[in-house]
Amino acid sequence: MFRSEEVVLCQLFVQQEAAFASIHMLGEAGVVEFRDLNAEVHPMMRKFVNEVRRCEELERKLRYIEEEMGKDGVAVDTPRHQPRPALNPRDIIEMEANLEKTESEIMELSRNAANLQASFVELTEMQQVLEKAQVFLKELEELPSKVFAGEDRGRLGYGEWPNSLTATANFGKLMSDTARLTPCSVTAGVLPRERLPAFETMLWRVSRGNVLLRQADLDDLVKDPKTIMTIFFGGRYIILLMGLFSMYTGLMYNDLFSVSVNLVGWSAWSAPPLSELQPGPTTLDPSKHYQGVPYPIGLDPVWQFAENKIIFLNSFKMKLSIIIGIIHMVFGVSLSVFNHVANRRPVMILLDFLPKILFLLLLFGYLAALMVFKWWKYGPEQGAEDVALSPGCAPSVLITFINMMLRNHPDLPAGSACSPWMYGGQAGVEQALLYSALACVPFMLLARPAYVLCTQRRRRPQRPRNDDDDAVTWRHDEDGDDQSEDKAAEDEEPFGEMMVHQCIHTVEYVLSTVSHTASYLRLWALSLAHSQLSHVLWSMVLRKGLAMQWVLPLPLLFAGWAFFTVAILVLMEGLSAFLHTLRLHWVEFMSKFYEGEGYPFRPFSFKTIFQSVD
Repeated sequence: MFRSEEVVLCQLFVQQEAAFASIHMLGEAGVVEFRDLNAEVHPMMRKFVNEVRRCEELERKLRYIEEEMGKDGVAVDTPRHQPRPALNPRDIIEMEANLEKTESEIMELSRNAANLQASFVELTEMQQVLEKAQVFLKELEELPSKVFAGEDRGRLGYGEWPNSLTATANFGKLMSDTARLTPCSVTAGVLPRERLPAFETMLWRVSRGNVLLRQADLDDLVKDPKTIMTIFFGGRYIILLMGLFSMYTGLMYNDLFSVSVNLVGWSAWSAPPLSELQPGPTTLDPSKHYQGVPYPIGLDPVWQFAENKIIFLNSFKMKLSIIIGIIHMVFGVSLSVFNHVANRRPVMILLDFLPKILFLLLLFGYLAALMVFKWWKYGPEQGAEDVALSPGCAPSVLITFINMMLRNHPDLPAGSACSPWMYGGQAGVEQALLYSALACVPFMLLARPAYVLCTQRRRRPQRPRNDDDDAVTWRHDEDGDDQSEDKAAEDEEPFGEMMVHQCIHTVEYVLSTVSHTASYLRLWALSLAHSQLSHVLWSMVLRKGLAMQWVLPLPLLFAGWAFFTVAILVLMEGLSAFLHTLRLHWVEFMSKFYEGEGYPFRPFSFKTIFQSVD
């Protein structure tokens, strides 16, 4: 929808002595983009490669100094003048010496600081380990006396042992003999708390259960120098737009967690009196119970209680998806007109845009018109006056469109009051639309190459080519009628290659109109899946909880319903809907007008470079 400003291609001749000053002035202006005329030359074989290497080395040193300042929380002063003026070659030499000295000093200080930090962390951990190990060892020394004193007999399972000095001495001798026969060692260390269960499992498997593990929390937190950078979420605006559109579609379908809401306080349908009700399901006759005024916002809430709700919503959402898709594609094809106008090719509006839009409208635009016409013509009010206009006699739009493409004439049983046609002369109109749409295909295939071929022959010189033609052509491109580069390349393209490209483009467009129209049915499928999942969560979880006589299970049921609603409907279904939306926008919509043959304009600007660095 938005285009850049017009640009002009220039060639600049500058002396080598004035090259630095000239490029400096262009960089200050920031309006010129340089084109690489030596793309085939290796970067190491170009001029000024040594100067570029020196500048890259200076940038590396500056980035290193900035990173070290950021680690220590040192603020960088913002210069008063923006942007900063570019340096002269003499100033660059002086800066190079200063940065070399500063980098070496900072590297030395960083190494010393890292060593000190590692020593501090190691000593802190050792101090904590010694303090906790002292508590554990002290408890181990007091264990025999506690056992024979009767304090921990029941907890340790030793039973009633005699409380005597002889037994204590014997136990000490037994412990010393066991330690001499089975050497034991004590190992202490620090590890994160979340790794403790896995560490215990690993020790048990390695030692086969012959390890006694004691753990205690540290009083002082130890800072780990290895930190992980937090990833910020950047899709909040897309989620906001998707949420707003979901609210709009929920209002249009009158679907709030699979429950309809009566926002205006009345319905377009009136229930029959109780005296007229019969056992079994009640059927609302449109000719009797419809009040004549439709529900103003979305679907009528009376459909919430209908047994044929899913049938009605399926038909409605499917047709609405097709109508939205056709309008979307027509809008995309219409945008190609702005491309032809911007490229100064108004004749392509007749040769390219007109057959495309006619082919789309004559077939699929007619399909959308049949849907709207069917809604308008067939209804309960019309059926009360004429049986042929009742909803039961309404022809199928799908069958009608298929018969139109196959040129079949529908037949009805004799004596039927219904008509296979929606209006008079429908067969002739459909044949005219079909033949006109088919005529657009060869026009799309041959019109553009024929026009380009005639243009090339008209511009071709009648005299033999000589050596002065290059100069004449160069002056014409500079002072002529301002032909664009893509048009010049198109005129120079061989006719055979042009026909192949145009044939591929025509076949792709004709087939894409069918496949892309069917692709918009994913809107109907996603809406159906979302509504059914919401209905299952409501009927199987929350509604059963509301039907209970006890109030205590309600918070648990609501928590489960809320969890599955967010996990399934918001996260999983939201991601699926977002991916389908990207598909419809990039393929079905943008393929109708987007060419993607340009590239962004990136002028050489010191201001832009400094802003990107900052």
